[in-house]
Amino acid sequence: MRSHDVARWTARFLLAGGCCALLAGCGAKLYEQRLGKTAIMFRHLDLLNDNLASAWGDPGGIELRVPLAFSMIPAPPPEDPEAEGGEKEAGADKEKGGGKPGGKGGGKSEAMDERQPSFMNVELPGLRAAFRTEVAGSGDEKAEPQKAFLYVLSNLSLAPDPKKDGETPRRFRGEKFHEDVVKLLSEALNAKIQPDPDPEKWISQEFPAGNEPYVDRVKYTPLIIEPEQTFGDGKKVFSLYLFQQGEIQVLLMFVLPDSVDMNLKRQVDLCLETLRVRGDKLNPVGAPTGPQGASGPSL
Repeated sequence: MRSHDVARWTARFLLAGGCCALLAGCGAKLYEQRLGKTAIMFRHLDLLNDNLASAWGDPGGIELRVPLAFSMIPAPPPEDPEAEGGEKEAGADKEKGGGKPGGKGGGKSEAMDERQPSFMNVELPGLRAAFRTEVAGSGDEKAEPQKAFLYVLSNLSLAPDPKKDGETPRRFRGEKFHEDVVKLLSEALNAKIQPDPDPEKWISQEFPAGNEPYVDRVKYTPLIIEPEQTFGDGKKVFSLYLFQQGEIQVLLMFVLPDSVDMNLKRQVDLCLETLRVRGDKLNPVGAPTGPQGASGPSL
């Protein structure tokens, strides 16, 4: 074999070996990056698990992980179709001068919704869930615990039904759900919206707010209402977080004492980043339709 042929094959061999080494190096680097990403994700998941309860799921397609100390307030039992029929029978009997209160044919009594706040003179529209707990005031361990609440509102159950158009109040039904609810709360609490009551000046914020890599972020419009009056056990701060995905609007409202420890504030921030909403369309029965939205996969 000629010398220049030997040199040519030697060069090819060295080039191939160099490429293999380079590829091996790139593969190792990519593997290390994936390991680092996985480690960060698991550390963040541990942080969530240490501070938040397992995911609460709404039949309409809303998911949320609330702070550990919060417990769900049970919803009223579903309406009994037979009771509705009995109510009609009772009405007919009443017209005839008969009928007895209670029992079949005596009509039904609507169960009180314990989730609705008793400290307000209005009902929360589109209420999907409510949670409560008791927390100590910041910096005063001897102070009596104060009540705290979390309410999940949405326009899911307020979508207009073509077959029953006109039965649902038009207020709160459409794209102005957020604005209508915020106005309702501001009027009921006789307090101004912060930072500004004008929706055109509302600013969005993402949670988590830092530069945490590989973590899904959820965008809200945060608002605050600080009423002057007290609510039994002290002053409260109403923190509203407005989330929208297509036609679906969700409003999270934390009602907390005006002074709480940093741990609870941290848990609230962690809770906010766990909101997940399935779909982006409303249908008449109040359940979302469409593909998974940008808020991320289910937890």
